[in-house]
Amino acid sequence: MQLLARNGSMNATQISSHFQVTPQAMSQHLKILLEYHVIRMQRTAQMRLYSVNSESIKDMAQWANSTLQLWDKRLDSLDKLLEAQKKKKR
Repeated sequence: MQLLARNGSMNATQISSHFQVTPQAMSQHLKILLEYHVIRMQRTAQMRLYSVNSESIKDMAQWANSTLQLWDKRLDSLDKLLEAQKKKKR
């Protein structure tokens, strides 16, 4: 993901040159990322260029932030409960 974000559009061979995976494994990874709209693919003649889908990344970031806020609230509530339990034992 960072690789595509830094370099813009890249073909599968360029991407796989940065990893120790088989071309088949890279193809499978790209297929999954495409399926979930994390990346985009543009065909230019016989070449397929992959790039980051910024809209999906924004959606994922919003989801991650809301999930983080939810867990922060839950953990804060747990902290308060534990502090109350400590005070009762004293």
